Amino acid sequence: MAKVTGPMMSVEATGKFANTMVFVRSKAGPVVRQLVTPTNPKSPAQTGTRSMMRWASQEWQQLTSPEQTTWLAAVTKPGESAFNAFVRAAMNEWKNGLFAQSEFPTVTEAAPAIPTTPTATVNGKQVTIAWVDPAARLFGVSIYFDAATITTMGPSIAVAVIDAGVQKAIISNLEAGTYHYRIRGASHEGIFGPGTADATFVIS
Repeated sequence: MAKVTGPMMSVEATGKFANTMVFVRSKAGPVVRQLVTPTNPKSPAQTGTRSMMRWASQEWQQLTSPEQTTWLAAVTKPGESAFNAFVRAAMNEWKNGLFAQSEFPTVTEAAPAIPTTPTATVNGKQVTIAWVDPAARLFGVSIYFDAATITTMGPSIAVAVIDAGVQKAIISNLEAGTYHYRIRGASHEGIFGPGTADATFVIS
């Protein structure tokens, strides 16, 4: 990245140039940087991370007032709120292959059982994954996709994080191919239970 100190096309320029450079304005003044295109902005890892961020932001409203209050103890930065601390912790746990926790410090709760009767219903480039939640109290459910048999369920192949009780996930804009999928629930302690058996569906 280079800071512009003199005329380069125009110091007021913004946007792309020849698909190689980007002109932007920053607090330091006009800047030119190399145009970088993400290798796959819709990869399972990116989709799953965005889904967890969305889930955590929405799930905060469903925490009880006492649960929300516990997150004040997790605040580490000036101006950070309990909500911010909860979301930050959820994303850190997700990155490390765990799930979010409802309280800080964590509650003690057994891992949930396996979700039952998983199904995949294809409609064009879209699939609806459905299941029945285990009877034990759940905090959330994660869905995993891969092109090969899934033996390890981790954030690199997670495509969706769903609230407990919803029991359905709709994933759209899928490319043609055979997809393997698995489903597993997580406790309020952030501990995953075992996943469903590896199953497949086909997008034509």
